[in-house]
Amino acid sequence: MQIIDINWGLISNFAIVLMAIVNPVEKIPLWVQASKCGQQGFKWLLAAMVILSSAVILLIFLWFGNDLLMQLKIELASFKIGGGLILLQFGFSMLRGTAVELESEQVSESNDLKHRVLNRYQQIFTPLGVPV
Repeated sequence: MQIIDINWGLISNFAIVLMAIVNPVEKIPLWVQASKCGQQGFKWLLAAMVILSSAVILLIFLWFGNDLLMQLKIELASFKIGGGLILLQFGFSMLRGTAVELESEQVSESNDLKHRVLNRYQQIFTPLGVPV
């Protein structure tokens, strides 16, 4: 019988880094604003789409990110500098309050749930669905 040795230090380090990348605390105000006019089904479907898209993006870059950078001949240091500049620009737009513009939704009987969720998802995909 083999005993599995769990490296809790590695697991906790991975969890902390993942929390820093995803940064869920930053996304709370945007989520509240994006989901305040919807009913319970609207919120659950929108949350599922955001979580699924974020997980898929993280997994794609986990598996293929290094190969993609090597294929495009981009050094990791250059990628870090470019990413830092993008984060700086996004931070300034958040300070000005122009990071995300949510259109007010006209609630009508003709708009079905899927259509309303897709419209809202398109508005919030980049700030909520794409990890920093």
